[in-house]
Amino acid sequence: MSAIETIRGRRLSRLWFRRELLEVLSARLAGWSRTARTRRQLLDLTERELNDLGLTREAAYQEAIRPFWDSKDLWGHRR
Repeated sequence: MSAIETIRGRRLSRLWFRRELLEVLSARLAGWSRTARTRRQLLDLTERELNDLGLTREAAYQEAIRPFWDSKDLWGHRR
């Protein structure tokens, strides 16, 4: 069979599946990029800015060195 069937029995093309997969992967990569960028930016914050966020320099450093994939999604689940 050259198509994927859904629960309703509607046939979906492989092209649709690939497009959806690419969208999911693209969103995940964008999220990882954003996480890596914001973690690096923590290292550039002043003491006053860190204090405004309620972070110590050590806590900011510990967050900054975490791998980009080690994060929580919007619902608080670990990825």
